Amino acid sequence: MGGTWRTDDHPRWAGSAHALASCSRTAPPTARQLITRAGGGKGKRKKEKRKKSRKKEEDSGTLCWRGHLERLISPTVDQKSRPREPTSSLFLSPLAMLEGWGFPQPRQLTATVAYRLPDEFRRPGGQSEHSRNQKRGRPVDSFLEGPVYVRETGTLYVTDIPYGRVFAVDLATGAWRLVVEYEGGEPNGMAWHPAERRLYVADFCRGILRLDPATGRVETLLDRWNGEHLRGPNDLVLGGDGSVFFTDQGMTGLQDPTGRVFRLHPPTGRVDLLLRNCPSPNGLVLDAAETTLFVAQTRDNAVWCAPLYPDGSVQRTGRFASYGGVGGPDGLALDVEGNLFVAHSTLGCVFVHRPNGLPLARIQSPAGHGTTNLTWGGPDLKTLYIVESQSGSILTVPWHCPGVLGKLYAGWMEHDH
Repeated sequence: MGGTWRTDDHPRWAGSAHALASCSRTAPPTARQLITRAGGGKGKRKKEKRKKSRKKEEDSGTLCWRGHLERLISPTVDQKSRPREPTSSLFLSPLAMLEGWGFPQPRQLTATVAYRLPDEFRRPGGQSEHSRNQKRGRPVDSFLEGPVYVRETGTLYVTDIPYGRVFAVDLATGAWRLVVEYEGGEPNGMAWHPAERRLYVADFCRGILRLDPATGRVETLLDRWNGEHLRGPNDLVLGGDGSVFFTDQGMTGLQDPTGRVFRLHPPTGRVDLLLRNCPSPNGLVLDAAETTLFVAQTRDNAVWCAPLYPDGSVQRTGRFASYGGVGGPDGLALDVEGNLFVAHSTLGCVFVHRPNGLPLARIQSPAGHGTTNLTWGGPDLKTLYIVESQSGSILTVPWHCPGVLGKLYAGWMEHDH
């Protein structure tokens, strides 16, 4: 034990000699002293390394998930004033767990108000079954939904839920025309069948309807399943074979997660039940290959991803993305790159996700917060049309690639044009 102690004889203690200079050469430090002093130096070096890494991340223009989500939740709050998350792994929040996982910063876009429901069609102070039951008695002069673009005529069709109306908007002139107003209905989502030249309508009260926009004639395709009335259809999308995928929302939610998703085959009338445990199923969209169905679950504040198997069944359904807020995700759309567009009904924006789920962009409404639904339009399908129901407006935003309107529409355009 005699002789001179040299801490740099062992790599573990190298660099700590200056901390031990005061120690007696004949009375070496205890093991506890060595561990404490060497560990302190190591911790200091780690702290400095973390600071340099964070500075490099900020200089490179990348943004970690925590920063991205904090800006979405409260973009006006000074990030430096936020309290830091606890460092103990036992108390890490999801945001803190993703700290340091740097991703490119999502683009921030703002839409433009392109069209507005004329005052002649508004009903100030109006009351309806929809406003009493869905809006807790709040009067509404309109509630636009279900945008559908018809390329051949340059027309955008939208529904007005509380008053059972469907409007046609001439995108060239901005003129609005009342197509139909019918009693006892609450039309919501729509889809265009190009071969039949008919609008398919999901009506909360009357079921799945088919509308001739030239005459205003409405016919019922389905209003019951297994002898029972549907709970309240919300939205629909057409498959490449003409089948109708639709959500049967009713008043379901987390308190009663029994909303359903069906597939209707109009030629035979067969109905397949795809999902039965949904908390308020809302908008839905098929991917380009029609092997995956995305469904907005409003009261779960999430979008579900349901793989479609060759035998027609659905298996291994999971959450694709989750959100927050009073409302939740509503209408959905896809572009040719597979990016998913999600209209949030109370946050006044559209979230855009890459095919793997990572955020790509956020499109903000310059009007109200009721961004309920969306569709593609324009000659090249590179314009996104967003319905903002609070102000009764239609917003637009240009996009870098075309949107997808489905196999049925694409096949018809390719064959006939």
